[in-house]
Amino acid sequence: MRPADPLGDCDRRPWLDVVRAAAVLLVLGRHMPAPSGGSALAAAAGVWQAGGWVGVDLFFVLSGYLVAGVLFREHARTWRLDAGRFYARRALRLYPPFLVFVAFSAIAFAGAGRLPINRLAAELLWGQSYVPGLWGHTWSLAVEEHFYLLLPIVLAAVRRAGRVAGGDGDGGDRMRGRAADPFRRLPWLVVGAAILSLALRVATAAAGPFSDLTHLFPTHLRLDGLFLGVLLAHAHHCRRSSFEAVCRRWRPALLIGGAVLLAPAFVLPLRHPVVHTVGLTAFALGAGAWIAAAATAGGGAGPVAGAAGRLGRHSYSIYLWHAAVPAFLPALFDPSPAGWPWAARAAGFIAASVGVGVATGLAVERPALRLRHRLCPPRNERDRPALRLGGPARRASFDAADAATGLGRAA
Repeated sequence: MRPADPLGDCDRRPWLDVVRAAAVLLVLGRHMPAPSGGSALAAAAGVWQAGGWVGVDLFFVLSGYLVAGVLFREHARTWRLDAGRFYARRALRLYPPFLVFVAFSAIAFAGAGRLPINRLAAELLWGQSYVPGLWGHTWSLAVEEHFYLLLPIVLAAVRRAGRVAGGDGDGGDRMRGRAADPFRRLPWLVVGAAILSLALRVATAAAGPFSDLTHLFPTHLRLDGLFLGVLLAHAHHCRRSSFEAVCRRWRPALLIGGAVLLAPAFVLPLRHPVVHTVGLTAFALGAGAWIAAAATAGGGAGPVAGAAGRLGRHSYSIYLWHAAVPAFLPALFDPSPAGWPWAARAAGFIAASVGVGVATGLAVERPALRLRHRLCPPRNERDRPALRLGGPARRASFDAADAATGLGRAA
């Protein structure tokens, strides 16, 4: 649910913005006023609402892909993973909009005389994926926050294991270790994480009756989608030529196959055991197929896709604020005959969610990004460490290692 950084270190790919727009529109459909009437429009909206929650799975895989890509690019430029810098940039990116939203929520709840301190604490401590927060949608932000804390540690461990296995010592061994890709063991870790997450979901489904808080929200049940995004980023940045060739050749199959894998979310109820066990694995794979196709798409987006992409760039703020719209515009959710027609209420909800999200994005997100750019600017070629051994030949060896891993300047 986090957009690529226009002032930061995520390279913009217009079709990924379109995927992001699709994800946030799916989520808005999930939470819009319930369709009524027997029209074809109402029937289509009912399908949209039934499966709109799968937009979160799109966000998870996309977040894993984009954020891991930041670390892979930094490793290419500096040959190290700076966890402290990564955490600082993530905090400056994510916390200002979130804290403004939580502060506004706390004031509104307190003004209404119903501010549960334990739920406010859950929001501030990123515990919403295990205990209720003030809002029902911020659990996914907690899952992503836990993932961000874990990712540099996991990649550092994988890198260390890969370098040791590759004989990455000094001199020529160092060159061979880099050229062999120190993250080459990552696919095995991601497969293991996917199997473990699925096993935990099956065990949870067998342990008791379904509830969102126990079967859908917990971080340990949802990390496989995020790490699938990490795997896509590794393939794209460390095996760029072959990854892009395969994705471009099979793009129609990726798009169709992704749609097929995501389709059950719109047909089966969320409470169905297949949906919140094997289904979540299938939805992550479907999201990954779409993201692989979008990340390697060439050419610019047309006017409609361009407009969707501009919407996608504000998806974080739209996602944050959309749940507050029913609380402050209750008329949009009044199904009584005296209320507005359903189509007008649904359109009003989507327009209000997008409008508030874009406005707060411009008022809070953009200034926060500019502040981050000043306090913690992105890495560039000048950050490449000076080489202490050898001369031009040694420089050529390092450049050859970058080319072999696919992690050079083009990334």
